[in-house]
Amino acid sequence: MATDRKGLTMKYIARSAAMTLCAAGLAMAAAPVSAVAAPSAVVVMDGEPTHELLLTSGQTVKVEILEEKSKELVTRLYIGTMSAEKTYQRSEIISITELGHSTEAKDSVSAKAEVASAVDADMPENALRVYVMELSGRFGWDISKTPIETAVEKARDMQADVIIVKCNNNWKQLEGFTDELSDDQGRFEFNTAETIQRVFTSEMQANWEKQPKVVFWVERAMSGMAFLPLVNSNIYFTSDGRLGGVEGLEGFYGSTGDEVVREKLESAMGGHVFGMAIAGGHDSRLVRAMTRKGYVLSYRIENGEPVYLEGEAPGGWILLTDDGEGENADTDYDIVRNQGNDALTFDADLAYKLKLSKGTADTLDDLLFEMGIEDRAYVLDDEDGDGETDSARYELDKWSSGINRAVQRLRAFQGDLANVQVRQQRGDDDGSRARNAARGQRIRIINQAIALLNKYGEVLDPGKQQRVDLELMKQQIENEKRLENMNRRGPG
Repeated sequence: MATDRKGLTMKYIARSAAMTLCAAGLAMAAAPVSAVAAPSAVVVMDGEPTHELLLTSGQTVKVEILEEKSKELVTRLYIGTMSAEKTYQRSEIISITELGHSTEAKDSVSAKAEVASAVDADMPENALRVYVMELSGRFGWDISKTPIETAVEKARDMQADVIIVKCNNNWKQLEGFTDELSDDQGRFEFNTAETIQRVFTSEMQANWEKQPKVVFWVERAMSGMAFLPLVNSNIYFTSDGRLGGVEGLEGFYGSTGDEVVREKLESAMGGHVFGMAIAGGHDSRLVRAMTRKGYVLSYRIENGEPVYLEGEAPGGWILLTDDGEGENADTDYDIVRNQGNDALTFDADLAYKLKLSKGTADTLDDLLFEMGIEDRAYVLDDEDGDGETDSARYELDKWSSGINRAVQRLRAFQGDLANVQVRQQRGDDDGSRARNAARGQRIRIINQAIALLNKYGEVLDPGKQQRVDLELMKQQIENEKRLENMNRRGPG
């Protein structure tokens, strides 16, 4: 392409891009860095980024690593369709992540077309594009919005017709739980589910030209994870699948403060949860039984459909949950054997009887059969043949390993900050240069911590309180420096 639609020559496009890259290079310097090379001449992108750098400024950039030195990293920096060489000091890089799919750096339209074409080459005619992702690990940690959102974007690039989301969270690793606890013991944890569910509802409606069919396949959807499948009517279970362990809405806002205010807040939260389930096509009374201890609910089947009765039930009704009081309180014996009924937890059989589940499947082939698409389904990007889309697994694993590394780095930063020392310097009679050098070192460490919290804040700092405290710490250090400079100069 010699010119764009406004008649600008490639020369001027390159010049404009060079200015953008140079500005970006200046903005990326979070702390004083010696001899950082500015971007060299900009060229039209002919390579691909191989790594993502997280900088002390909090920014992330995509680069191709050209040369690694002890104190420097020589890279080709990519912005849009342009690239330029740029050298980064090791001191301004927090982490380096290898990119699994370089098409992210290309123009979005051409990248999507390229991905879709690659899939089409191997796909049978009239096949349904099926994208499979398994949400495993800890809910609100390994399972969080950012990696799920990225995985769903890849599904859109591949033009998926069906997205299968297998729910399999290891909820017993949540704080306060041990392996001895049963699936009926959990806690009310809605905020994470509320954030993630938008990826499959409002964001999908806004970002997809053709809406895919989303299917939730439940093996373990416990505690906060239990809410996620409820946004949809397409739910299937494995034979040992369980959904629930959410009891505790009535104590969600604690036991202190004004009781009337707490009750209003709990009512508002309950209305939100029940509304989400209703939008997914589910009876709100089931969600109430899941979340409120003491809510009594029974059912029976009439003409193949479940009918519910609140309160004490006469003969012919099957009790789902009791009031949990006195003799009705679940014992340890009941809980360990998953026989508790103070709050509702679904197994595969009960979920199918109550029409929460459309069927039971232990393998992906079984699930595709239950869905009636086994003869047309083509699992996208499954080179290893494990029944899961490789790019989805990559994004989820990358997030998990990244957040674990971030925790380790943040702990190390605490020690680094405590160990900063004022070191004497030649020609520094009053010690001010040494003190300012130590202050600068502390600020660089704080900036690195803030950058990690910016990237993983939805898990590590959801209320942003840690980042606020770190910013205040930086401000205090800056104030100390200014005050000392003023005192050294004296009045006037």
